[in-house]
Amino acid sequence: MERYNVVLADPPWKYRDTTPGGTSSLDHYPSMTLDEMAGIPVRDMCADECVLYMWTTGPNLDVAIELGRRWGFEYKQVAFVWDKVNPVCGNYTITQCEFVLVFRPKKGKLPKRSKTNARQHFSEKKRQHSRKPEYVQDMLDAMYADARKLEMFARRSRDGWDVWGNETDKFDQEEE
Repeated sequence: MERYNVVLADPPWKYRDTTPGGTSSLDHYPSMTLDEMAGIPVRDMCADECVLYMWTTGPNLDVAIELGRRWGFEYKQVAFVWDKVNPVCGNYTITQCEFVLVFRPKKGKLPKRSKTNARQHFSEKKRQHSRKPEYVQDMLDAMYADARKLEMFARRSRDGWDVWGNETDKFDQEEE
């Protein structure tokens, strides 16, 4: 079985606290607990030379780092920051950013990068709930041009990527 060099995950986070009267992720998709997600053998799907990128929000930053660790990776840094341009109410401050964290395998090497000047911060208006901008995968395609890639918890297909999840075609149609 051929294994993946680049994995991008957008986990279905279960939020621990919600704004009273606010909306929940459960209104949009079924969520999973940390233990449920940790049971997915992600490291077993990866080549020795691999890297994991993971979407998260501020409230689940600690959970994302723990999930990466339990999948057999170590947290390195915030790879990308998405400024959604139009903020939403948060419990402590007005929230308008999501993050993509990068992890490297505890044992193994990083795949060779084709491009080394990808920008960490980008601004793009949010669209439907949980629909991610193409920027991150555009950068990963440029950075790892020859790598075998997997998007976990995908919500649409993309050329050059294998997709895995229960909504892999949700956003394949253009938004109206």
